[in-house]
Amino acid sequence: MRVRYCLAAFILLSELASYGQLPQDNFEIRSDVWGTTRQVKVWMPESYLEDDTTSFAVLWVLDAQSETFWQMVCGNLAYLQSKDQIIPCIAVGIVSPDRSYEYSPLHRELADHLQIELMPYIRDHYRTTPLDIVMGHSWAGAFVANTLFSDDSDLFEAYLAISPSLSAIDGRILNQADSVLVAEMKTPKVFYCATGDLGIEEAESIEDMAAMSEICLKYSNPALAWLPSRIEKTDHFSCVAPAMVDGLLSICSRYMASERMVNNWVVETGGEILPLLEIYGKYNGHSFGYWYSPPVSYWGKLADSYLQLEEFITARDLYLFGLQNGDENVVNAFNLALTYEALEDRGNARKHFLRADELLEQQKDQIKESLYRSLKKAVGEKLGE
Repeated sequence: MRVRYCLAAFILLSELASYGQLPQDNFEIRSDVWGTTRQVKVWMPESYLEDDTTSFAVLWVLDAQSETFWQMVCGNLAYLQSKDQIIPCIAVGIVSPDRSYEYSPLHRELADHLQIELMPYIRDHYRTTPLDIVMGHSWAGAFVANTLFSDDSDLFEAYLAISPSLSAIDGRILNQADSVLVAEMKTPKVFYCATGDLGIEEAESIEDMAAMSEICLKYSNPALAWLPSRIEKTDHFSCVAPAMVDGLLSICSRYMASERMVNNWVVETGGEILPLLEIYGKYNGHSFGYWYSPPVSYWGKLADSYLQLEEFITARDLYLFGLQNGDENVVNAFNLALTYEALEDRGNARKHFLRADELLEQQKDQIKESLYRSLKKAVGEKLGE
């Protein structure tokens, strides 16, 4: 039986102290693979309960038997999703009573349990998309990497390993990676791998990552996005939280035009990014098998930031892309007009000030009266009325 924890009037205020606490399910599933029952944790963002039509990606979290680790993951997920930083996802916590055995590349029970039992259960009971991301730290990171370079690689689309034990068991994972990549990986995968730089564990992880980088770069397989990262001034444990955040941002940039990706385009193009915005979804959706389109309001918020930074070309392109995707609200129209004015494009500035004036009347009942009055005055001044 599943136990659902969700927001309700009788819930104690103390239970709301953390982003990661609610809502979540904790239940047991019978496993023929293990010959016993297995505990499972499922965390959902509040948006999952607010909208029963939307499906969510899945982050599969190893080592969920550690409640502090699990809550850290859920808290970061809640915050990042609330700020539109990553693809909306739920988290499934894998509780491992014997992590030394379960995560070993020599044993495949966990992979079988996921493929045959747990993943079908989650698909049947939760609204999920085809995007599965697995995350593991240290020995759990070895399971992550070993799965990627094995016959089970299609269990997940993206792999997030933090300080993984890549050279364990006489370099088995590195040897498998070499064998798989020399023959070319067929299905697109994203592999983010991070380490800290303090302590003996991280010194070993740095060596392991260098060896993995050499293999990945040697074969230059277009189906594998290899994303190595160094979290400076952190050790084996303090690197976990920042690496998780960096990893999710990096991975999600392969499946959505995130702020991180937009910033890269700005650096590459000098600011004129509209052509890249228009083709990126189509290109990456084909290359990596999945594409997420954020809410149309996302583009206006991002454009506002560049407008305040006085990066007017980028702001213009982001406002225009939002308009193309249906985000036609009066504030964005007015800000787009201001952007054209800053670019000394008087014709387009006037065009969008006029459009802002039209939208102001159409959306009058949807905005605060104080905002209506201030915008009406500002638009009138710009149009010389």
